[in-house]
Amino acid sequence: MKSRPALVVAFPAVGLAVFALMTGPRTHVASAQPAADATHSVIVKLIGDGEMQVAAPDDDTEITVNGQFSHMSVQSNLPTIATAPCVAEATYPYAVGCPFDQVKSVLVLTSAGDDVVHTLLEAQPVTVITGDGNDIVTDNSLNFTTVFHDLFLLGDGDDRAGFGNSTGVANDVFGGPGRDEVEYGNVLSVSISLDDLANDGPLDEQVPLPATLNDNIRSDVEDITGGHAADILIGSDSNNLIIGGGDTDTIHGLGGDDTMNGDSELAFFANTDIMDGGDGTDTVSYDDRSAPVNVSLDGVANDGAPGELDNVINTENIIGGGGNDTLTGNAGPNVIRGLGGNDMIDGAA
Repeated sequence: MKSRPALVVAFPAVGLAVFALMTGPRTHVASAQPAADATHSVIVKLIGDGEMQVAAPDDDTEITVNGQFSHMSVQSNLPTIATAPCVAEATYPYAVGCPFDQVKSVLVLTSAGDDVVHTLLEAQPVTVITGDGNDIVTDNSLNFTTVFHDLFLLGDGDDRAGFGNSTGVANDVFGGPGRDEVEYGNVLSVSISLDDLANDGPLDEQVPLPATLNDNIRSDVEDITGGHAADILIGSDSNNLIIGGGDTDTIHGLGGDDTMNGDSELAFFANTDIMDGGDGTDTVSYDDRSAPVNVSLDGVANDGAPGELDNVINTENIIGGGGNDTLTGNAGPNVIRGLGGNDMIDGAA
């Protein structure tokens, strides 16, 4: 179980999808662009209630929606078609600007490609609905005066949603078909429980609004990754992959056959983690470590690198790392994999 590289909540141009909602007159084609083919273009439209709709074609599309400093823009890697009052902008090869004061909300729709959507808004709620394909969505919206409710509906495919320190935003994330992941890799501490309650989010949001656990990461999301500091990560009855990141993390797999990894090799230093698999056949993994680890399924805080003192509880299987590991099972049935290095493996049965 090599952990996937962290999503970077940054804002290059990124992607969206053409959808039936986006039909209607197209009165402006970006003058700096070649003649746009509607079947291979991103369409930007402002409808009567102030909703800015952005839709991507079936192609792999990248889109950034950036609404900051009284300026609303959409950038893409594909040609854009804008309907007045939205117009082409010369700041980027495929860019559209819409009147900031007329945009009250944002709807992003992707289609069949492997799409990437970045949103950064300061005064509008956003809804992102992804289509088929393996899509990536990141959001780093900020609002210091009120709380907006943003909605992310992940479609078919193995999708990933990443969130930064989204101050003043309550994110509601549905996983959908496929294997989906939510991560907060750009924050310090985070609490996530896949229980369909609005009790998730960063523990260190920016001032002046205090940290509020008002995100809702739904139980049809399978995989979660915490932040750089101490996290509380709780799975569901599905088969979850739970990655803590840096610092001292507490992980509970609950039901299902879960895989847990407390610290990444990329962490500045190893920290004491509690990893409780719960019910099901669960696995603790140190597969991204190059230094030796000592892991024993004895329920004692003596696991990990020397002095790390992880505690692996209610877990059946072990995956070691690239070093010369010492891996010890328990009286139950265990699957123990040493991976690289000259490992010592003891079934302890």
